[in-house]
Amino acid sequence: MSLTIASLLLASIALTSPDSVARVRTESLTDTLVRLETLSWEAWKARDSVYFSRFLSADHVEMGAGGPGGKSYVVRSVASPACVVASYGTRDFHVVRFTADVAVLTYHAEQSTTCGGAPVPSPVWTSSLYVRRAGRWENALYQQTPTGAAERVPGIDSARTSFLSALATKDTSLFRTALTEDAITLFHQPRGGKVNSGLAEVMQFYATLFSAVKSPVTMRFATQGAVRQGNSAMETGRFTMPDQGLSGSYVTVYQLGADGRWRISTWKAMVGE
Repeated sequence: MSLTIASLLLASIALTSPDSVARVRTESLTDTLVRLETLSWEAWKARDSVYFSRFLSADHVEMGAGGPGGKSYVVRSVASPACVVASYGTRDFHVVRFTADVAVLTYHAEQSTTCGGAPVPSPVWTSSLYVRRAGRWENALYQQTPTGAAERVPGIDSARTSFLSALATKDTSLFRTALTEDAITLFHQPRGGKVNSGLAEVMQFYATLFSAVKSPVTMRFATQGAVRQGNSAMETGRFTMPDQGLSGSYVTVYQLGADGRWRISTWKAMVGE
């Protein structure tokens, strides 16, 4: 039987993520983080600062229009009557797990909220970083990017172009300019996906793919937002693979190297999402 791109990309691992000891058998990591995040929106609307005092890590950073703020600032802001939340909505949740104890939740949010009489920007793309300490997930970083006003991160276009060119030309050597040495790539569908860890494994996987697939491996990105934090940047958007009839959403994490070049450290594609 000849191999197709779908069989290769779906071949291997059904991804499940362990949560804290109390929930490991009943709740996935995505379920846990979405639940915590949704409760934070409810608490924000109800001015429940007690929830945020537990929800946020001691070293939490909140990135707002006025710059970074810490946990105490957020807790005070939630309790203040200055902001009135009439309604809110969230969707398109995706999780990228960097280590056993670090994961980022990205999603789209809308709200009808005023602070001091002024409307809060909406809709937005949100990145919410979680760390697990003593078996408990805490929110360590939160940032929103208004849709249509994504930050332009100079340099990441080059890494993205090299990655797409490697696919289009079936030239695995281009991955060396696009990816970090410890890069992780994942092409995920509801039935499972293939995780590749490290540049060598990524190149070997795609070399096998390219030798088996005769049709072009063309992928097109429609970027929705990019957020930079220090030497890292995260980009979200939609992708299509017209020759294979596949489409979905993606999350890309970029890392700025000592040589001044941006490279992809994590790339996750979610087919049909």
